[in-house]
Formats: sequence, C-alpha cells, structure tokens
Amino acid sequence: MPKKKGLTPLDNKSNNKKSYLTGLTLLEILVSTTILVMVIGGLASVFVAAKAHILHSRSRVTAAEAIKWYLEPLQTEVSEKERLKSPPTKCLWNIGNCSTTEWEDSISQITYTPKTWKIEEVTGTSLRKVKLTLEWNERTAQ
Repeated sequence: MPKKKGLTPLDNKSNNKKSYLTGLTLLEILVSTTILVMVIGGLASVFVAAKAHILHSRSRVTAAEAIKWYLEPLQTEVSEKERLKSPPTKCLWNIGNCSTTEWEDSISQITYTPKTWKIEEVTGTSLRKVKLTLEWNERTAQ
C-alpha cells in the first residue's frame, strides 16, 4: 500500500479504521464567526445604551442644579416689604420680572432655558409655591 501524504477527512489514521476529521470546514468557520459577531454586537449595544443613560442622567442632575441657580435669588425676596411694593419689582411677586437668562453647563455644553415660571399661593398659608420648567437639548451617545 502506498504511503499517503496528508490526511483527508475520511482517511484512517490508524489500523483500527476509526474515521476522524482534521481542520475546520468553511461552514464551521461561518457559524462560529456569526456567533462571535452576535455576541460582540450585543455587548456593543449594552455599552452604547449605558453611555446614553449616563448622558441623560447627567443632564437631569445638571438641570436640577440649574433650577437651584434660578431659584436661589428668590430667597431674598421673601419679605413683607417686597410684597407691599407698588408695583412689585421682584420675581416672587411679579412673574414678569423672573429671569429668562439661559444657563450653560460648561462641561457638557448644554444650554438650559427657563421655559415657564408659575408662582401661586399655597392655600391656608402665607406661602407661595414656585414652579420653574427648564428646557434643554440632550446630547446623544456617539
């Protein structure tokens, strides 16, 4: 029997006539590559979603800080003297005098704009309730 060079998938390696395969077929490579691409794609989408969530959370926290920046000056307006001025000149007593200045976060480069001010009396007390709605455009994950 002549000596064979190399083995083919159906060649016998030993005398006990067991068949075995050597190497990978094209189909096996395609299947394993497809599975690998699906796993990597799934992991990539998790990271992109996490980054988008972080950006969204950061802009909401910054908006809360910006609202503090707008509402802070109102603390000095809480006095009977300011309320009795005619015409009232402070935001707490005259909504037309409330700030409309935009506030920009220097880190994220997002501009926060006061959209609406709503100031109303709290029933049964001498307190006033202030609601400020901010508007901003969030950055998207890149």
